[in-house]
Amino acid sequence: MQENTATQSVKMAILKLLFLLLFLGITLMGKMDLKIGKMRRSLDDEKSYYEPVLNMQKPNLQKKEDQFDIRRQILELGCKNLQKMQELVDEGDFDKLLRFHEDIYNRKNLKNIEEKICKGPSSDKNRSKRLTVRHKVNIFYEDITNMTICLPPKAGTTNFQDALAQLRGLHGRKILPRLKNRDYQNASEVISKSQLFVLNTRNPFERILSAWRDKFHSSASKQRQDFFKPSIDIFEEGKIPNEYVSSFPAFVNHLAANPSEFTRNRHWRSTYFHCSPCHFPYEVITHLETIDEDFPEVWERLGHEMPHMRDQYKQSPTKSKDASFYYSSISSEIVKQLYISYYQDFVLFGYSPELVKEIINASSSKKQPDLEKQKLSRVQMGFDDQESI
Repeated sequence: MQENTATQSVKMAILKLLFLLLFLGITLMGKMDLKIGKMRRSLDDEKSYYEPVLNMQKPNLQKKEDQFDIRRQILELGCKNLQKMQELVDEGDFDKLLRFHEDIYNRKNLKNIEEKICKGPSSDKNRSKRLTVRHKVNIFYEDITNMTICLPPKAGTTNFQDALAQLRGLHGRKILPRLKNRDYQNASEVISKSQLFVLNTRNPFERILSAWRDKFHSSASKQRQDFFKPSIDIFEEGKIPNEYVSSFPAFVNHLAANPSEFTRNRHWRSTYFHCSPCHFPYEVITHLETIDEDFPEVWERLGHEMPHMRDQYKQSPTKSKDASFYYSSISSEIVKQLYISYYQDFVLFGYSPELVKEIINASSSKKQPDLEKQKLSRVQMGFDDQESI
C-alpha cells in the first residue's frame, strides 16, 4: 500500500514538472513570436524607408562612350555625306535639313552618293585664289606637343592661345605659328608631323551673338563697323542699345541676307570655313560650352602636363541671359536662314538638333523676312548674286 502511494506521488511530481515545462515553453514561444513580429515590422519599416533608394536606377556598369569619339564619328559621317549636305543647303528646305541633321547626329548609317570622302569647298583650289594677304589662317601647329589645332575666332581662341603660349613660358596670343595657305591644298606635311589634330568650336548661335557684342560695341574698330553698317542699317527698327552702333536683330538679318563666306568678317565666318574639317584629320573636337571637361582630356591624350586656361566662358557677357532671349525678337524664318547659312557648323561638330529647335521656338513667328531689304543689303555689300561666290 505504501509502495503504491509512493509511486503515485512520483508520477504526480513528474506530471507537475512536465506541465510546468510545457507552460514555460508556451510562454517563451509567445514572447519569441512577439519579438519576431516586432523585428518583421522593423524590417518592413526600414524597407519602406529605403524604398526610394532601392528603386533608384542602378548605375550602368558599361563603360560610357567617349564623347570625343562620338563627335569624331559624327564628323566622319558628315564629311562622307558632304555632297548631300550641300545639295540640301542649296535647296533650302528647313525641314529636310533638320531631319538630315538628326540622322547625322544620331549616327545613322547614311551612304555618301559617290561613296568617297568629300574634301569640301574649303580645301578646293578656288579657296586659295580668294584668300588675300590679310586673311588669317586659324590653324596652328604647336611643336612642343606636335599638336595641330584650329582655333576659329569668337570660340575662346584668345584663352586657348594664351594657354598654349605657357608651354614656352610666355603669355598672350600671336605666338604660335599658323599653317600656310598651301597646307589647305596639301596637308601631307602637317599630318606627318602632328601627334594630334584638335578643333575647338562653339554653338553657332552663341558665337554669332559674341561677335556682335564684341565687334559692334562702340569701343570696337570703327573701320570694320563702317564697312558693314550700311548693310546692317537697312534692317534697323527702333532703338539701338546703349554703347552699341548696331542692334543684334539688324546684325542677324544682315547675316541671313548675306550667306556667302566672302561677305563676312573672319570673326563670324563659319568654323567650317576656318578649319576645313573634311580636309584635315581632326581626332578631337572641343566645345567651348564644355571646355572645363574637354580641355583636360586634350592634354591627357597628348600625355603632357596641362597648362592653365583662364576661366572666362562662364563669366562671358553672353551668359548673362540665355541665348534664346536674344533671338526672341527675331523672325523665326530669319533664324532658319541663319541655321542654313551655318548648317555645316551645326551638323559636323556635333551640336544637337534640339538646340536649333529651342532657339527657333523662342523666336518670333509673327515677323516675316523683308525680301526687298535683303536684296538691298546684298547690293550694299556689292554681291547681289551670292550663289556664285
